[in-house]
Amino acid sequence: MTSVRPSRRRRLAVVLVGLVASASIVATAATQETPWRIALDLAEETCLPYRVYAIRMGEVDPQRGDFVAFRATGLEPHFVDGSLFTKQVLGVPGDRVVVGFDGATVNGTFLAFTDRAIKKLGIPRAARVASYTLGQGELFMAGTEPGAFDSRYYGPVRASALVGSSRPLL
Repeated sequence: MTSVRPSRRRRLAVVLVGLVASASIVATAATQETPWRIALDLAEETCLPYRVYAIRMGEVDPQRGDFVAFRATGLEPHFVDGSLFTKQVLGVPGDRVVVGFDGATVNGTFLAFTDRAIKKLGIPRAARVASYTLGQGELFMAGTEPGAFDSRYYGPVRASALVGSSRPLL
């Protein structure tokens, strides 16, 4: 009887062709422009219940409830200008924001201040008291976790700071 088992040489050739093809695909993908990026949230205390995000870089038409990525500015010394943040859009142009001693309310949704964030910022609660309507190009960003650092502390984010839409993965 003859053996139907492929020779070692043939198996090795198939494996090598597979490796070369795989390496070629990876190299091509690595050199192509893709709008997708993977972002990791390595903060000790996260603002959202996720650690890994897929970010689709590019223009965004933010709607209430969307997850978006933006470059934060003016938050030094707590964050370096240009730090990438991912938050959920809670308020859009025309929405009413009321910031009191205990937290912020956006269209009836209340977000309490946390003692940890207030202490870290070193700003008296009274300094945050305000009432305003979000203007054209302004968004109120929110985290869902108790210690979230978001627009209740740093105010509206300019839509021009958005770098893409974000999808929580893990």
